[in-house]
Amino acid sequence: MCPWCFSPDTYWDLFNVGTGAISLTGNLITGNWAGALVDAGGIATDFGAAAVPGVPGGAAAAIQTTRAATNVVEAATKAASAAPAPKPSTLAPGPFARESIPATSTGKATASEQQRLNEIGRASGCHTCGTKAPGTKSGNFVGDHQPPSALAKPGQTQQLYPHCLSCSRQQGGEVRQATEAQRATTPPIPRPPKLDEY
Repeated sequence: MCPWCFSPDTYWDLFNVGTGAISLTGNLITGNWAGALVDAGGIATDFGAAAVPGVPGGAAAAIQTTRAATNVVEAATKAASAAPAPKPSTLAPGPFARESIPATSTGKATASEQQRLNEIGRASGCHTCGTKAPGTKSGNFVGDHQPPSALAKPGQTQQLYPHCLSCSRQQGGEVRQATEAQRATTPPIPRPPKLDEY
């Protein structure tokens, strides 16, 4: 019989011993002592399986598979936590709303209102995202009417909050979607009959 001819499971066991040895070396070089200890145990198990024909090993393969699965789970967890959280809705006072001032009109803030909005914005930031950088060329915070003028009921009082330019632009899109949704659910007003229809 050939001295180098082994049963198929012995080749598998020797492959696992080699895989475990490579992993053990890497863990020793990087100082991962716990990983090196696990690899040493796997090598001993696979070496024992190689010494006894018919006993399948595979500890190194199982260890590497477990580590790979753990790495995949950790990478997915990191990716999920790194994803930016969606901005809150701009159709109501935001999470950073601390102070506001009464709006005197549905239009642009007056000079005195703008001055007060800038003071509030410098102290507590944009009421939606919290940034203290308004992002406008003038350096002024945008006066945000709450509720938004396009959605306010006739005669409803409004408050002005400081908004950064980015959140103000976001609000434009949200208001447009909300008004389109309102139009879609509001039944049309029936037209009066023409005089010649009587």
